[in-house]
Amino acid sequence: MPKSRLIDKEADTDTAADGERFQDLFTGGSAIRAAPVDRAILDSCIDELNERFRLSVCVTDELYQLLSKNLPRVAGAFDGDTAPVNRNATRRRLKKLRAHTEEAVGLLRPVRLGLLDEEDANFGAFLTRMVTEEHRGIKPVEARWQLETALAVLERLDRYCERALVRLELTPAKVGRRSHEGWYDPFVSLVVHIATELGIEIRLPWDPSQAEQETPFTALAFAIERFLPRAAWSNSPGACAKRVERSLHSLGVRQKSSDP
Repeated sequence: MPKSRLIDKEADTDTAADGERFQDLFTGGSAIRAAPVDRAILDSCIDELNERFRLSVCVTDELYQLLSKNLPRVAGAFDGDTAPVNRNATRRRLKKLRAHTEEAVGLLRPVRLGLLDEEDANFGAFLTRMVTEEHRGIKPVEARWQLETALAVLERLDRYCERALVRLELTPAKVGRRSHEGWYDPFVSLVVHIATELGIEIRLPWDPSQAEQETPFTALAFAIERFLPRAAWSNSPGACAKRVERSLHSLGVRQKSSDP
């Protein structure tokens, strides 16, 4: 397909992504970053919550495992949401990958039956022989099917690279700062799960700027933040409460506000 036609096609398919910026293409993935949860420190945080708010909750082994398993994904999302992305470096990688896949596809096409010259036919037969030696007992026709499957995968990868290069050129650069931290929503969702299991009410302070109005739920969120990378921490319990409030609204989670 000519490049101009491909660009027109991609432009049509991207109308649903209006407003998306270059940096947005690299967020929301499944990256994982180390975020160790020290059980002793966690238990100490819960003991402090119990003392401050007259609670009697404790973290079970199941909740500890849940937090340890999911917090690294939140930390990875934080990295993806804040790390700078270099357009030129991304373009170079894509072009290099596509060059390799195009070459591999060209070399592997002889495995498909059709009009081939003698050299291509011999090359395809040789590869087929190698597959039968690797997997004893399969027939030559089955070996050729495996090679054709590998060729189809490479052709698909080549199309992915082509699409990525087009999207790279059509997507504008990020302008200004984001109005909301996308990585914080998964964090708050995790805290909501933990709080629910602990029997802690999902309740926000009436005035987050007043430290004495901090609720057990926002105090729990502030404590769990400390297991994330330092740059992800809220500057104060009040700032944490405001971030939590935005995410709860974004997630559609019902919460209670303290009376003034």
